[in-house]
Amino acid sequence: MTLTQAAIAYVHAVCPSNKLVTPYNAALDAGNLTQLKVLATESVAANQETAKELDQGLWPEEVKADIGTVRDIYFADIPPTQQVAAAASMDAVKAIAWPDATAASTASQRLRSRLGLSADQMKGC
Repeated sequence: MTLTQAAIAYVHAVCPSNKLVTPYNAALDAGNLTQLKVLATESVAANQETAKELDQGLWPEEVKADIGTVRDIYFADIPPTQQVAAAASMDAVKAIAWPDATAASTASQRLRSRLGLSADQMKGC
């Protein structure tokens, strides 16, 4: 896979999950538990598919490690997102522990730079 092909494959893999971030955060900020649970359910499915696609790609060597780091955060986000989907209250949602995404965020930006993509995760989606 060339870097150009990797860029296309990466955007294809992450966009379904990334598109849910803004409405999810809006529902969270608004305290709209009903909408949040719907979006969490959609996010679980999207994150599973994103992680699977990142895991199965034949990535160029220069991006392989960062792909693995980003893939791992999508896998790691599934259990707490499932907890949000099943939450009985906003207090329960606020009590959910999330994995540290610092390394994945850094890896994502490094990937975007190496693949010639915008630093804005929504660009190209």
